[in-house]
Amino acid sequence: TYKEKSIKSGERKLRGSSQQYMLKSPDMKLPADMTSVLRNGSNKETLFNLIETAYIQEKQKLENRIIYFSNANHCTKITETEVTIESDKSSDHEEADTKLVALIANASIQPGKTVMVRSPSGDIDILVLFLLHQFENITVLIDNGVGKNRKIIDMSSSFLCENKRKALAGMHSFS
Repeated sequence: TYKEKSIKSGERKLRGSSQQYMLKSPDMKLPADMTSVLRNGSNKETLFNLIETAYIQEKQKLENRIIYFSNANHCTKITETEVTIESDKSSDHEEADTKLVALIANASIQPGKTVMVRSPSGDIDILVLFLLHQFENITVLIDNGVGKNRKIIDMSSSFLCENKRKALAGMHSFS
């Protein structure tokens, strides 16, 4: 979500902007400089819509996995056999990290199941640790990093007590 009058809009201006590209289909070859493409909010929104379309078109490859794809003002639940809109899980969070954690909390995950979150950001780890008590009886894995430096972290096996998790989240929010 891109809101004109927000704290994030100032940060986006500092990062710079780029021209708008005509991204038309999931099969289209992407420009070589994706960093530049992603500096334009409209490009990001279009790319996100294309990714959602591609997941829906290829849903038969999901096997027993479930994907909750939160996009703008709707949340799509995609399984191997069906696609449904889960309006109670939609959000207009501007920050991707908080949107991911809200989606985990609202995903109606059955006890004993595993949730995998792919994020190159370390911020998501801290948010998941802070809210770990809400994710009882499920395993939360974070696929973190980029390229050869990716690793999977089992957040559910954290040894930090609740007070230390809260302190870490508080310190993070101020820094």
